[in-house]
Amino acid sequence: MIIEMGYLFNRNGATLPVELVEQIDDAKDYPDVVEFAEPVKIEGTLKNEDDVFVLDAKGETAVLMECSCCLAPVRKELCFEIKERFAHTGRENEETETFTGDQIDLADFVKRGIIGELPMKVLCREDCKGLCPVCGKDLNEGDCGCDRTIRDPRFESLRALFRGVEMAVPKGRVSKSKRDKRKAQSWKIATPNLVKCSKCGELMVPHQVCKACGAYNKKTIIKVD
Repeated sequence: MIIEMGYLFNRNGATLPVELVEQIDDAKDYPDVVEFAEPVKIEGTLKNEDDVFVLDAKGETAVLMECSCCLAPVRKELCFEIKERFAHTGRENEETETFTGDQIDLADFVKRGIIGELPMKVLCREDCKGLCPVCGKDLNEGDCGCDRTIRDPRFESLRALFRGVEMAVPKGRVSKSKRDKRKAQSWKIATPNLVKCSKCGELMVPHQVCKACGAYNKKTIIKVD
């Protein structure tokens, strides 16, 4: 896509209308694009600003892409902008693109604009069911009846070993027996430790006065009737 810009040379402040139409036949450089359904149209202006040529243009086209799930063709309308500054070779700077002669080729800028507007994922419809991984049928047209359960063949021998065997699956983190044993221990009453009184020989709680004779360590502490 070429802009003939000889009219703008030595005419500071002059503006040149830009209207270009071109059909792109080869879509291999455009990711996931099957073909261009419409020509690329560019409309805008090219202005001379002190020998820096400012392009302000908009482009539009339509492409056919494949649905990411079922591979059906999907039409996508694309709109993009081209805003660039051009300077003749030898007069360029960090903010300008260079050109030679009296023509500017927009092919790379158009390509960049189109690729920037391509969607990352394309669906023919929001609820697309995709293709059957077994037979390849489009599931949007109806179920194929295939068993689509994904099994890892590396575990087939282990699966055959346990086929028909009901595996025990714990329902809780603590079994009933452990639960009941814990409850029984928490309510258990400890039997007190008893010793014989050193004076009368009756059973008594250690380190306390004997209730039978009132003695402690063979000495009478209280009088017991």
